[in-house]
Amino acid sequence: MTRTTVGALLLAAVLAIAGCGGTDRIAEEAVEDASNGEVKIDRDGNETKVEVGGQELENKQGGLVDGFPEDFPMPDGFEVETSTKAQGKYQAFGSISSAEDT
Repeated sequence: MTRTTVGALLLAAVLAIAGCGGTDRIAEEAVEDASNGEVKIDRDGNETKVEVGGQELENKQGGLVDGFPEDFPMPDGFEVETSTKAQGKYQAFGSISSAEDT
């Protein structure tokens, strides 16, 4: 994993955890230091797009990022809390009502 990728993932985690605009500047500075590059953050409601060193990372709170594979099997009752797309790979994090139901 490149230093740029680590920086982008660090920024996504900081933004996902914080969930507020006040941390954007602090997060940008931390990632710029970690990646030796410029950081571009575009926030629109519950969606965040980050570009670091030419690599993009997308994060969405409360749903799936655009382009998430429709045919990906999800357990019944799975509630998506956050999802990401980085380097062409998708991730979804969430919860289910019970392990027994799954």
